[in-house]
Amino acid sequence: MAEHSEEKMCWYHVNSPFNPSPDKSPCSHSMVEQGLEFSLQKCHHKCVLYSRIIKMYESSELPDKFWNFEQYVPEDVDRDAWKTLADIRRKIVDFIDAEQNIYLYSQQTGNGKTLWAGRLLKTLIYLKAQNVFNTDYVRYVYIPDFIYHYEVWDKYSYEDTRKVAFFDSVSSLSNSAFVVWDGFGNNPSISTRVETVVINSVISDRINKGFSNLFISDKTPQSLRSQENSKAFFTRILNSCIEIEFKGGDYRKKNLWVHGED
Repeated sequence: MAEHSEEKMCWYHVNSPFNPSPDKSPCSHSMVEQGLEFSLQKCHHKCVLYSRIIKMYESSELPDKFWNFEQYVPEDVDRDAWKTLADIRRKIVDFIDAEQNIYLYSQQTGNGKTLWAGRLLKTLIYLKAQNVFNTDYVRYVYIPDFIYHYEVWDKYSYEDTRKVAFFDSVSSLSNSAFVVWDGFGNNPSISTRVETVVINSVISDRINKGFSNLFISDKTPQSLRSQENSKAFFTRILNSCIEIEFKGGDYRKKNLWVHGED
């Protein structure tokens, strides 16, 4: 699909996404309606839908390196796991409506766990931008960073607006439609107060309310269930999840990245 010129507004800039005109070519963002992917770089900067998507990317806190789609080939040992996630992604709204959760784990780094978290989040963002998905918040939380920032801002006065903004963001996690918790349970034996009190409380609240989550971990479900200090919490979370394991090696070392669309 050709890029748009400065003189030509994209289809979504001049037409309602709810009343598409067949005689005009849609910009790349309409491709999501056919279940395809696209790169943000293909769109005109004045596209209304593009602006919505960028704002939702920023509020989701998904790292920007995952904003554009990347494709890489799974090892044979992971093909079934990838197919399961692809099936969930195609029916992600139904998955959320059914109040389901995912526990995605691997003892190997760099084999696509966060890539898949990004794919699920981005699909929901695109659907929300087109008002197909009606809930406002999807979020990505990298737990080590969350703990660090929480402990830093907790020392500040509430007169600091940055602290207020951070804790408002924390509060909104309880009511987000879908949250990715990256680094879940990775160091259960040395959990901090923020992790055991704040994060676990938010997660428990979300489970009680029926909001969906994706937990990414380097721990097997069996190892978390054996943690005496948090056994009941981890068991409850795992019992609510579809468990998916990646067994492949580190793709970053093997240079198996293929840049482009899915």
